[in-house]
Amino acid sequence: TNWGPCDVDRPFILNSSLTLQSPGVGGGVLRALTSDWQLGTIFQARSGSPLTPTTTGNLSLTGLGNQRPFIVGDPDLDDRSAARWFNTAAFAPNTPGNWGDTPRGFLRGPAFWNIDMALSRNLRVHDRHRVEVRFEAFNVTNRVHLDNPNVVFGNANFGRVINTVAGPRVMQFALKYSF
Repeated sequence: TNWGPCDVDRPFILNSSLTLQSPGVGGGVLRALTSDWQLGTIFQARSGSPLTPTTTGNLSLTGLGNQRPFIVGDPDLDDRSAARWFNTAAFAPNTPGNWGDTPRGFLRGPAFWNIDMALSRNLRVHDRHRVEVRFEAFNVTNRVHLDNPNVVFGNANFGRVINTVAGPRVMQFALKYSF
C-alpha cells in the first residue's frame, strides 16, 4: 500500500525566540555598565521525517521503481548511532513477483534541535550617533545534526547516516556604527 505520512510530516515542531533587555541596576557607573544589554535566543526543535525503505532492482518483475522490502523483524534499536540508525536485519528483499510489505513512512529519521544566541549592547556616542557591539553564536551546544539514514535496501550504506544537516558552532563578533 502507499498509505502513510507524507514526506514532510513532522508531528512535533517548535520554533521559539526570546529577547531580554537589561534595564540596568543601581546608579551612576554601575547603571551605565549594566544597562542597554540585550540577550536574544532562538530555539528550534522538530521530530524526524518519515522514511520509506526501498529496494534496488526490479524484483517484482513489473518494471516499476521504488519497490519495498519485506519486514522480517523489529527495526527499532535501543542505541541508535550514525553507523546504525535502525536494525537493517529487520528487512529482506522482496521476492520475484512481490512488492514487499514495508508501508510508506515506516521509519523516522533523526530529530533536530538547535540553539542560537546573540548578546549585544547599544552605546550612545553623540546625539544620534550610536555604536552597537554584538556577539553571536550559532549551534551554541555544538551538537552534530544528523541527516536521514540511507534507506535503500541493498546499498552498502543501508541504515547508515553519512551526512549532517547543519554546521558546527560558529561564533562571530560585529561592530556597527549608526549616524
